[in-house]
Amino acid sequence: MRSFVSKKIFLIYFIIAFLLRFPFFFLDAIDHDESTFILVGQHLADGFLPYYDLWDLKPPGIFYYFGALLSLFGKKLWLIRLSGVILVTFSAWFCYKISLNFVEKKSAFWAGILCIYLLSVFGTMQGVMSEHIGILPFLLAFYYLLKPLNWKNTIIIGFGFGLAFICRLNLAYPAVVVLLLSYFFEQNFLSLKKKLNYFIIIISGFSVLFLAAFPYFLKNDLHFLYQTVIKASLAYSDADWADVISTLPSIFIFLSLTFSFIFFNLQKKSFGRNAILLSGVLFGMIFMFLKSGKINGHYLIQIYPFLCVIFVYLIENYFVKIRYQKVQKFITLFFILAASESYFQYFKLIQHQYTTSSWLMGDAFEISDWLEKNHPLEKNLFFMKSHLGYWLTQTQPPTPVVTHPTNVYRETAYLYLKSPRKSPAVELNYIFNDLQPKFIIEKKDYLERNKNPNNPFFGFYKAYQKVYETKNAVILERK
Repeated sequence: MRSFVSKKIFLIYFIIAFLLRFPFFFLDAIDHDESTFILVGQHLADGFLPYYDLWDLKPPGIFYYFGALLSLFGKKLWLIRLSGVILVTFSAWFCYKISLNFVEKKSAFWAGILCIYLLSVFGTMQGVMSEHIGILPFLLAFYYLLKPLNWKNTIIIGFGFGLAFICRLNLAYPAVVVLLLSYFFEQNFLSLKKKLNYFIIIISGFSVLFLAAFPYFLKNDLHFLYQTVIKASLAYSDADWADVISTLPSIFIFLSLTFSFIFFNLQKKSFGRNAILLSGVLFGMIFMFLKSGKINGHYLIQIYPFLCVIFVYLIENYFVKIRYQKVQKFITLFFILAASESYFQYFKLIQHQYTTSSWLMGDAFEISDWLEKNHPLEKNLFFMKSHLGYWLTQTQPPTPVVTHPTNVYRETAYLYLKSPRKSPAVELNYIFNDLQPKFIIEKKDYLERNKNPNNPFFGFYKAYQKVYETKNAVILERK
């Protein structure tokens, strides 16, 4: 019976996640990061390791994920987005299972629903982000950490935290915090058996890291992997005080919820190991955000599932004595209204299909169609906008650093690349004057940017003229 209920809840979660995310299956670019993952993943599927010809700051687990999808199922954007539905469904299900340690089943069920919404309907959550991929194995590991430790659970915990790390390096902070707390709050933690359990966790985690790095070990290039992934990421996330201060409003909310959870558990005299571990995860996440000095919308994917657990705990126990028969209709109405972004996208999708007879939406599709129709053999392209177009036109970025267009501005990126060019100005001079792309795809405000002498692009567009325009982009051709 319990298994049937779990399967039924999982199916409900999948249906909700699918309905919320489906209208975005056919959109070209939801977030620049996702487009970059697709490019590097396709390059990997074609037999080439990340970071050499195509480069981005993310760790290799993200590219292995996209490379596996593209190798197994081919170039299908809708299938990548469907994988996002599966990731969100499993994350919500683990959120539900973790919540059962703190609240009743009905509250745990709504924690999972809230998790689906937070991971799906706001900002750029509809794409497949690195946070979607990384948080799932982290939730898996945390769920098993709440259980009694045996050899099977310890392997799963280490494997889960290892997978999370090779997808999102910053998840190492909450993982270390929660493992230390778990160890020291074990009974007889100095016993050989307890030490062995945590040794297995560490070995399992490092085995994942070893497997991720193994292709570079075969190339005798581990130092390059360390430089381009670890050191580059640390340089990027090295926040100054102004960045840290900008995160404080969000940090205040996270701390308020966490301390409320701790206070009420202490009041009930139920602040046991599981509550300590949940609090530890949140403190680790908060430190992670402070360290980076950034809380972009999709960064919150990493903390949302745990906030959902605490939120329903506080609602159930202290703020409102929930009587589900009275408030369930109100809760259902709230979630129906909260999906308005998906409704709007359904309308846009149907309208677009009616007017164009195509389900595919976005500048990248229109630009690639124009290039295919007018210049089918041209491969010398430079996308500063809608760079999923490289994938659609079967071309590659002119240099590794511009795989993600905004990386060209990132000074620290040049320190860790296998490239003789060590600044944005030198890189752009090489692209525009040596490689001389035949077509450049840019934002519509490129002329305004070109007028600013302090911009690295200043003066380079004089050799180009506009030949085509989409809703949000322009195609420039070399004169």
